[in-house]
Amino acid sequence: MIEPDLLSLFIAQFQEWWPSIEGFFEGAYWWVVNNLSFIKMISFFISGVVLLGVIIYFKKVVDEVKKYRNLKIRDFLGLGSKNPVKYLKRWNKIEQSLESGEKGRLREAVIEARHIFDNLLDESGYLGESIEIKIKRFAKAEDFEEIDDLLKAESFSSNLENSLEQGVDNKKARELISVYRKAINEILEVED
Repeated sequence: MIEPDLLSLFIAQFQEWWPSIEGFFEGAYWWVVNNLSFIKMISFFISGVVLLGVIIYFKKVVDEVKKYRNLKIRDFLGLGSKNPVKYLKRWNKIEQSLESGEKGRLREAVIEARHIFDNLLDESGYLGESIEIKIKRFAKAEDFEEIDDLLKAESFSSNLENSLEQGVDNKKARELISVYRKAINEILEVED
């Protein structure tokens, strides 16, 4: 409990401060009244930015949900990602390019293997902002042990696709395509 001397001292001090406290709030009140249109404009702008952010966020969420829902319907109809026949023709072209040994065709084969793998990741529900995130989700879900090799192959293939000067020799192309083949077989649940 507060002693009477301390209480009276506090009350006296508060009475001294009260005019300055009252003056502060009165000044703040008049500043708000005089600048009300400015405050409205700032709050309108902030509300607009927040609303735009919420709309963009929910659009991304809805797109992801729609994509996932469509995948499940496609799987039910037999059109989904677990249909290896769908990719067989494209993979045969990769094999033909490897057999030719031509540098340009080897480059195209590696890039095509990357695209097939990326499509399979999407269709299998391993979604993400980048292919690296998709790979990590895939490796975690499927207990895929060769994630480091896959990430290296992805990095090299990405550079290969984005740089016209970069080429690939036969040995490196076979190595990269072998890594993609293992990952694709894991997704499709096919024995190598």
